[in-house]
Parts: sequence; structure tokens; C-alpha cells
Amino acid sequence: MEMPEKVTKPVEASPKILPEAECTIESIAGKTEVRITELLDNPAAIENGEWTSLSTEEKTLFVRYSYKTSVGAFEVMFIERFEARIEVRLSKVFRYLSEAINAMRSAGLRVRTD
Repeated sequence: MEMPEKVTKPVEASPKILPEAECTIESIAGKTEVRITELLDNPAAIENGEWTSLSTEEKTLFVRYSYKTSVGAFEVMFIERFEARIEVRLSKVFRYLSEAINAMRSAGLRVRTD
């Protein structure tokens, strides 16, 4: 997959730090750009670019919003105004496995411990 040229612009409004209960993978998956903005408020940054499909080599424009949370950041990529990819970046390295598991659960991820 070819990486697009990045065009990033900061958003003027200062984003709020989102409580984990409001910002989970489950709460934003499959939603439209408008609905996610209603749920999460203004993003900390907006990036525009071009996505190239590996299988078809078709190029598609995307927009990626970055949101801050108390456990890290969520990046939501939209293609044709719908969520197409969600990335979670934890803000710290965890010393204990239990801390990492709690942070992942806070982000709405299911964690198997067996």
C-alpha cells in the first residue's frame, strides 16, 4: 500500500479531554463523520490525503481526525464520509500488564487474558 502525501492542519479550537466512556471503539465504529464529530467534539488535528488500495491500485481521498483522551489518542480515518479505520495510540508505556489491559478496555477493546 502506497502511503499518501500528508497534509495536516491543526484545529483552532482546543479539544476537550474525552472521558473513556464517551470515546470507545464501539461508540465510533461504522459512524459517519458528522455523527462522530457530534459524539467527540472538535478533533485536535485534521489530515487530508490519498489512500491507494493494494488490490485494485484505486486511489481514494480520505480525511483523518485525531482526538485526545486520558489514555492516549484516537485517529479516525474517513472515506466518503464514513469511518474506514480507527487507530488507538496509548500515551504511555505500561509497567504492568494489568495497567495495559485496563487502558485497552478503556478504549473499548476486548482483551482476552487466558
